[in-house]
Amino acid sequence: PFVNSYWLTAKMLALLAYIGFGMIALNYGRSRPLRLAALCVAIGCGAYMIATALQHNPLLAARGAL
Repeated sequence: PFVNSYWLTAKMLALLAYIGFGMIALNYGRSRPLRLAALCVAIGCGAYMIATALQHNPLLAARGAL
């Protein structure tokens, strides 16, 4: 959706994944292991969004490496 901002597109897609996995973790997960796995993935999506927003790089490569 954001042609010149690939990092913003990646961040928005991660936000949708974060919401989806959060819903599974909090409401729709049928078993405890499924809810725990969804929680871990949601936390990872949140960390990815923060890192992408800070670096403006969707691949999370170190600055200057590319």
